[in-house]
Amino acid sequence: DDMREIKQTAETLLKQADLCITSDGQLIPLETTKAQKRLSGAPKIPEEDDDEPEMSPRKPTGNPESIPEPILDEEREPFMLPIHVFGEDTVACLLSIKSKCRGRGLGQMEAKMDEVCQLAQSDTLGDLPLLFEEDFESDQAIEDFVNASLMLIQETVMDSREAIVTLVISIWHQLVDFCQEAVVETELTMDWVERAFCGLLKRTSDSHQRIRQDATSLILVLVQVYSVPPYTLIPLYVGKPERLLHNHKEAKFRIQLVETTVRKLAVKGNKKKDGFVSLEDVMEFVVAYLRHSHEDVREAAVKLVITISDQVGFSRISSYIDDSLKVSLADTVKKFAINNKTIKNDTKKTISEINALASTTTHRPKAKKSEAKSTAKKTTNTRTPRNKPKEEPVVVNENR
Repeated sequence: DDMREIKQTAETLLKQADLCITSDGQLIPLETTKAQKRLSGAPKIPEEDDDEPEMSPRKPTGNPESIPEPILDEEREPFMLPIHVFGEDTVACLLSIKSKCRGRGLGQMEAKMDEVCQLAQSDTLGDLPLLFEEDFESDQAIEDFVNASLMLIQETVMDSREAIVTLVISIWHQLVDFCQEAVVETELTMDWVERAFCGLLKRTSDSHQRIRQDATSLILVLVQVYSVPPYTLIPLYVGKPERLLHNHKEAKFRIQLVETTVRKLAVKGNKKKDGFVSLEDVMEFVVAYLRHSHEDVREAAVKLVITISDQVGFSRISSYIDDSLKVSLADTVKKFAINNKTIKNDTKKTISEINALASTTTHRPKAKKSEAKSTAKKTTNTRTPRNKPKEEPVVVNENR
């Protein structure tokens, strides 16, 4: 009890003196202890980690669909010219399969095309290299720009999305205008023109009607611009095909493209005006498709025959159609007439001529067959009979 009283008295005296004894026997001011208790009750603030690396990866801030894939090493070399002209970002966007990326890349390409066309119109094409994204020496800046554009057009015109293809075709129209304004040498750009043109041809059988129409319109422009031999585009799709398009829809669309070309640009030797299309080439094309296995394709080919005949006369095209084809052609012509109620007088005349030709061809083989039978019969009657071999006597052996 005495010890407890002494301890209490000591604590009271220390408290009055604003002192206290710590667990290890040290005397410290009372305010310091209170401050420590207040700090121990406060929430802890996490300390900064000094070991965190300075270059931590940043999270993408935009839409991932608008970020193009990096250009691969195997793509970089063949696309070096477009990279010099349009920049790496534009080329990466156009090589991407993402719709947003391609749309952005085409937008950048279209803006560059506007600037270049303005230079051509203001006769300041000497400043063209200043618009290129990278400095490189070239004596053919204009042709380099055209070829770089065609390389990117070829890559994107094969897209299946309507918005992408229609924008590509619009940019190509701009490029055609620039080539005419700047008087670009065809020889230096024809290689890439042909490559891009072959891609455009495939779009004429696209499932989207607008793409088919826009592609056909551009083709009609291009075949007129590039129409002087040896730099012509019409032979790329009008002529004897190396192989038939077996898909009946694709074949029918291709025939319709050729028919549109014949109607708009006319056949050479036309009754009214000289045209762009060679009669021999277009007849080799149509004869090949008149033998197609699908009825719709043959009917479309008959329509093309009639369109050609209306321009140059049926007598000039009949020599391209052999007898076996004329016979099968008659049935297809009849079906064509049934399916097309409103037919012009010239077309009716052509149909009558085809039927008459087929009718003549149909009877001709029968006459030959009859004549052959008669000749065979006559030959049989006048033939000298063969001598029968003599019958030798039969020897009977009686000694059996």
